[in-house]
Amino acid sequence: MQDPYAEYPSFPGRSESRMTSFGAVPAVIVGLDQADAAVGTAAADLLGDIGDPRAIEPLRKAAATGRSGVREAAAGALAKIEGKKLGRG
Repeated sequence: MQDPYAEYPSFPGRSESRMTSFGAVPAVIVGLDQADAAVGTAAADLLGDIGDPRAIEPLRKAAATGRSGVREAAAGALAKIEGKKLGRG
């Protein structure tokens, strides 16, 4: 299947490595604190997929103080990032 976003190199649908190189991580981190828990959950999931270490502290905060669904997603994202750092992901 052809990538529908191929002509848009900075579009959020691109691969995690491209998202990191285009500076998406800080913008996604902001999503952790949004009033809509679905946004926070999606942000945590995406940060876990990207695996950028800059997300660790904001994810720890969200895991400790965020809304219910966000807490669980942030904890899962942290586990993913830590697994990648240890060569498990």
